[in-house]
Amino acid sequence: MTVQVTDRLSQLYVGNGVNTRFDFTFRIFDQEDETGVAVRIQIGNEFEFLDETKYTVTINPDNLGGYVNFLDAPDGQTYFYIAGKTPVDQLLDITNYDNFYPDAIERALDKLTAILQEWKHLVDFETQARILADLNYDELAQQREAELKAYIDGIASAITGQPVLGLPAKFVVDGGENQEQINDKTIQFLPTISQLLTYKPRKDGQLVVVKSYLGVNKEGGGKFVFKAGDATLVNNVTVFNAIGGRWFRYGWKNPDIYDAGLDGSETDASTRFQALIDAATNLNLSVSLRGKSIKINQLDIPDNMHIFNGGLDVTASPFKNDVSNGTYGRAALMLKNTDRNAVGIDYEVQQNYLPLAVAKNIKFVKIKFIADQYAGLFYKFDGLEFIKCSGYWNSFNLFKFIGGWHGTPLVNDTPNSYNLIDPINGRCKNIICKDSDWFGGYINRQYSSPFRFIACEDVQISGGKNNCPLGWHIDMYNRGFTLNVADYVNTNQQIVIDSIAGIAHADMLALYVGQNSYDINVFGGRWKDFGIKGAYIENGSQVTIDGVVVRCTNPNSVATFVDLQPNWRNAENTYWGNVADINIKNNTVNGVRFGVTTSQFGGVRSLRGIHIENNLIVTNSNLTAIGITGTEDYTVANNNCNGSLFLGRNNGGGAVSKNRFASPSNYALYIDRQLTGILPYLVNNEFYVDSGDVIYNNGGEGKTGQITGGNIQSGNGGHIFALGEAANITCYAFENGLTQRQMNFSQNINVPANGSTTYTKNIAGVKEGWTASMSVHGILDLGYDLSFLVSCKSNQIVFKVRNNTGSAVNFDPNLLLNLNSFADQVFIN
Repeated sequence: MTVQVTDRLSQLYVGNGVNTRFDFTFRIFDQEDETGVAVRIQIGNEFEFLDETKYTVTINPDNLGGYVNFLDAPDGQTYFYIAGKTPVDQLLDITNYDNFYPDAIERALDKLTAILQEWKHLVDFETQARILADLNYDELAQQREAELKAYIDGIASAITGQPVLGLPAKFVVDGGENQEQINDKTIQFLPTISQLLTYKPRKDGQLVVVKSYLGVNKEGGGKFVFKAGDATLVNNVTVFNAIGGRWFRYGWKNPDIYDAGLDGSETDASTRFQALIDAATNLNLSVSLRGKSIKINQLDIPDNMHIFNGGLDVTASPFKNDVSNGTYGRAALMLKNTDRNAVGIDYEVQQNYLPLAVAKNIKFVKIKFIADQYAGLFYKFDGLEFIKCSGYWNSFNLFKFIGGWHGTPLVNDTPNSYNLIDPINGRCKNIICKDSDWFGGYINRQYSSPFRFIACEDVQISGGKNNCPLGWHIDMYNRGFTLNVADYVNTNQQIVIDSIAGIAHADMLALYVGQNSYDINVFGGRWKDFGIKGAYIENGSQVTIDGVVVRCTNPNSVATFVDLQPNWRNAENTYWGNVADINIKNNTVNGVRFGVTTSQFGGVRSLRGIHIENNLIVTNSNLTAIGITGTEDYTVANNNCNGSLFLGRNNGGGAVSKNRFASPSNYALYIDRQLTGILPYLVNNEFYVDSGDVIYNNGGEGKTGQITGGNIQSGNGGHIFALGEAANITCYAFENGLTQRQMNFSQNINVPANGSTTYTKNIAGVKEGWTASMSVHGILDLGYDLSFLVSCKSNQIVFKVRNNTGSAVNFDPNLLLNLNSFADQVFIN
């Protein structure tokens, strides 16, 4: 067949990083082991064959063209074409057959093959020659271009009078402006702050955009403006050194740690973090920690500081309020009104506290504090907030807040003083803690607590959870506290176990209220598994605990729900005092060993105005649910208690009404020797024991008391009273759970004229010393004149009916019996 002249090449292709298929149209001859197609790719000034493993070839059915499919799409810098690659050989032998003589044909084909081989060599030589020609052309062109540049530079140098390093921008004109004017208005973009520091500004007021502070991310950059000749102190946050002046951040609105070159990986970021806080606070801006935990050894907090969303880790700080290492009165976090480096200065002392400025408006939002102990010591401030924060530390307090208590002249140094003492130099105030969770450690059986308040006022704590050995540490001279649904939940059972064993620190408490603190209010919330006491009120006044749900889950818990403890001391300038005006109401308490107890100090009545009402108290050993000792003007009302009522010594006037006290055995009511005390009137209470005697009367000779109404009952028929040094206590009009005090029954009455008849009726539960009365309904309508005389014996009554007429009486009326229950030290019943 004839073969037309054709190019056995595709067009020149350029990749785009997307397409992988490229077509060709030239004919392909059958091959034994090759496709007959190759890809030639440009390498420098030459084209070379591409490795055949990097593409596949597909040939059309008629062998006219096909396409190449790359395994990886060629990028925009790849130039290539597709070429025929027919082997230059002839491997077919044609033999003689049926007078067909192929020799001449074979010789012709061999000749053609030889010609192709020759042409191949010629093409190769020509290609090489053209390449060399191109190289020679490039050298000539470069020489001509160099001569032209020298000529132009000579003209420019003659005009400017200076050597030409490049054509000056002011000689390049674009419309009505030259390039220099355009450059001055163009914002310069730089990759990092370090390059900003070495960049030479074009003019005063030049604006530069920096992409990143460090270059490792896209954070911390922004706009910067140059101020020529400025000497403002460099802080490397908003003010940076510049050649001939300073760079200032421009339009800074949302500061974060990246703006100081921080990312949370630093071992001590104190210097840069301090600079960031100062710079942002000066502009009244909040600082975001961007979810990172920043490790610092110290931070001096300025007024109006607001930081959020991250962590502050001060574990490695040397400032730990520790006498042993000389850092007492110093912590990692302090307010700027105190100088941490002032040697020998204790800011708690009056002469050092007085000159301090009042720090203001500090706010932490979503901050996680990590410390060993005492992350912060704050003196003399107004306005502090913790919103959705958390804390993790080992021992003592995470924060300590100190007002001006030192030097206060006191007048409550006598046993009967109930003065409210305010600190002479004022209080820290306006503190908010909202929806925050605190997790204190238990190291060496030592307490930990998130806050220690000393001389603080107007404090609001709401929501969140306190999971520490010592929950809320409201120490001395505080007032105006409200805890609203602020949970105390201890999850460390070792605290409970050590408390049971008697080896834990004494302050394993949910709430502590200290000396001369008053107006402390707790509303709602949960208290769970405190070690020793729920609330310990030591010399506090005006305290309300209302609606708390308390649960101690260890069946051997030794905890007390509330302990009211006066602690006066007869010494000059003492800060001790008594306990007054306490309201404990509407609480649900389960699993404690003791409920609410009061404790006189030194045998002297030193509590007043104690009101315990509407509580449900279940003790784990049915011990004292409520104990009143050394207390005057008290009420115990409407409480439902599994546990007893203890009336201790030296009480003043009080009232106990509408309560229920139940115990499995002796006693539901224990009355101790009163000495100088007065027994209360007990009205409409229920005292119940499963077995044994109900009331222990040890009130003391000469003391009197009265129990009226209610229910006094022993499940196995024990006595109402067991007697010690008995007081004259009488019980009236109570139910005993065995008999009704009003009943009617039918009885034949047969009495002679002007005579009398005696009857006996057995009634279980009737006791010696009870009184009774009897009547007949409608007796006047019957025309009878009868009188009844009733006496009570154990489990029966004896009654005499006297006929006051001259006619005998014989009828079967319904008799109405009224029993009047009674017990005292004689009729213990």
